[in-house]
Amino acid sequence: MVCRKHHGPPRVVADALTDERFANNPLVTSAPHIRFYAGAPLITPLGHRLGTLCAIDQKPRTLDAEDRTLLKELSEHVMDHASGRQGAGRLKGRGLR
Repeated sequence: MVCRKHHGPPRVVADALTDERFANNPLVTSAPHIRFYAGAPLITPLGHRLGTLCAIDQKPRTLDAEDRTLLKELSEHVMDHASGRQGAGRLKGRGLR
């Protein structure tokens, strides 16, 4: 839906139904009826974008600065594991492994 051209920090769409970029998207207007979207790019150490770690909901939501940072850190953690690097230390202080 939103991830196709996204390469920067986490992107948040609080209510896709009221966002003119996505209001007519079939994923918004019909099943699964996405209203909230948050996504952080999955980028290799060489800078190649493989996809996006996304969170969606059928209700409008927001993410505060801490949640956005956590989403970015989770996407980096996914890539650490995908590339065989140890990145768990970055999330350990947040109670995640």
